Amino acid sequence: MQTPKNRMPLRGLAAAALAGFLALGSAPSQAQQSEAEGMTKEQIAELLGKVKWSGDFRGRFEHFDFDADSEKDRSRGRYRLRLGGVAKVNERVSAGFRLASGGEHRSTNESFGGNDDFTPDSFHIDRAFAELKWGGLKLTAGRQSNPFRWKNGKDYILWDGDLNPEGVALQYKVKPGGGSFELFANSGYFIIDEESSAADPHIFGLQGGFAAELSGGVSLGARVSWYTFRSLDSDFFSRNERNGNVALAMRSAADPTPSLDAYEVGAWLRAGNKQWPFLLYLHYAGNGDAGQPAVTDATGTRSLEAQDTGYGIGVELGSKKHFAKIGFGYYSLEADFWPALFVDSDLNDGKANREGITVYLSRQIWKNTDFNLIWFSSDVTEDAFPDSTAKRTRLQADLVIAF
Repeated sequence: MQTPKNRMPLRGLAAAALAGFLALGSAPSQAQQSEAEGMTKEQIAELLGKVKWSGDFRGRFEHFDFDADSEKDRSRGRYRLRLGGVAKVNERVSAGFRLASGGEHRSTNESFGGNDDFTPDSFHIDRAFAELKWGGLKLTAGRQSNPFRWKNGKDYILWDGDLNPEGVALQYKVKPGGGSFELFANSGYFIIDEESSAADPHIFGLQGGFAAELSGGVSLGARVSWYTFRSLDSDFFSRNERNGNVALAMRSAADPTPSLDAYEVGAWLRAGNKQWPFLLYLHYAGNGDAGQPAVTDATGTRSLEAQDTGYGIGVELGSKKHFAKIGFGYYSLEADFWPALFVDSDLNDGKANREGITVYLSRQIWKNTDFNLIWFSSDVTEDAFPDSTAKRTRLQADLVIAF
């Protein structure tokens, strides 16, 4: 079929659209469209080559085994699909995006049969951002990866790995003297909920830390983080209460504008060799504004101690590329230590007032193809807040293909 003269060929349309993307979202002009129409395959390939593409597919089998008779054991199949790209606009500026399956704020999974009668699943914007880099300084605006997480063990007592906050982040890294000692600082201002008739609930965070390589293959690092939540409304506390927080005890009752301040300290230590590396990691967090929750039972109404701390400690041994990486972690999250809606959704089902252990294994079976096995076991930390789903085990078996 011949292409009508007044219609742009598909490859030209794609190239023009990409040219607009590289121009940070501006629509292609008539001149750009005319230029794209006359592009050769080589020129189009060069334009597409400016984008660094990445993606992955994950298939998962998952099983839940509950202790309570009121809850039914169940299994399900799930998948995750992600596709993204980053375009280097110039030496300072880049722009990127990522599309993902799912659509929940803490999950990019789709369950088999999640939509009736084989209705197609949705694809949503998971990230959309622009970056400005200047030396060790990086400014990011848009929907972006979380600047406060690191990749030293399971960093998920505060933040779910699928959360991509919306706002502005400023990060800085420097190696004094260009050696093996690195300092870093991260900050971010993110909108939790846009309000048309009141101040937007938001969070501002500051984080500082270091990483150092010592002799004998030993390295270590640490960080300190501070977060302040402001302009919080009743809906925010209600949403978190459904996930284990005690809404009236999360923040100071004396504050006319509900807010809370929280802190976190994290550290890690690495040793060993490439085939058998060893990692020890820990996290400790607290809510500085948590009050004393009141509970009513057969003995009457009484106040508990503030449920304001959470911590996790874990170890990893081995490499997924040589034999396997094996890990173990213990976590205890009191009811009001942190907004439960942000906790990792796999850890204790993403709820506060939970404690438990995690055992995991990862093995690279082929290049860019991993097999992961994760087992969780949890229970409540405070029996005064009963939860029939708390005492359970959860098994996940994943096949992850990166491309």
